Formats: sequence, C-alpha cells, structure tokens
Amino acid sequence: MLRTRFAFGSLLVAALLTYCSSNSTARVRIQNATVDKANISLKDQAGNTTNINDVSGGTTSAYQEVDAGPYTITGVVQNETNPVAINSTFLEGKDYTVKVAVGTPPVLIVLTP
Repeated sequence: MLRTRFAFGSLLVAALLTYCSSNSTARVRIQNATVDKANISLKDQAGNTTNINDVSGGTTSAYQEVDAGPYTITGVVQNETNPVAINSTFLEGKDYTVKVAVGTPPVLIVLTP
C-alpha cells in the first residue's frame, strides 16, 4: 500500500512539474525612443488584441505576456498623424522588446535578446 501511494505521489509531482514548466507564451515590452507618448497594439491571427498604452517618451514599459505566434504590431505616437505597423512572430518562452524609434514617421523595430 505504501509503495502504491509513493508511486502515485511521484506521478502527481511529475505531472505538476511538467504542467508548470510548459510555457506557451512570450513576453513583450515597449521601448519608446521618441519624445512623445506611444500606444502599441499587438493583434494575433485570431483577432485578439493586447494594448500597451501611454508609454512615455524615453521609457520602457513592463513586460506583458502574450500567446506565442504571429502578430501585427501597430503603433500610434502622439502628435503623429498616421499609425505605423509591422508583422512579427513571438516564440514561446522568449522575451521581446518592440522599439519605437525616432523617424518620420516613427519606426517600429522588434528586438530579441
């Protein structure tokens, strides 16, 4: 009986460790190199949108988790008339920085560690 409980307990611990260590998300943050506020929208293929808004000029936002996969990234910088957009794919377990670079119009660049 004790051996059965030990085997069941070991199996349960192994299952929990596997579940907790599987990570199907990526982390994304915004680095705003302009002087104006930036609002960034991350839209996945299913149409789900994650917004990281009001990133002040010269600052970097906190990381946000998003599902891994392809995204359309759209940025709107205060005092600019047109949004800018790029496409990128985020891989699970990775961290990404979307940089809003100075330009006319501003430029979005995806940086990986």
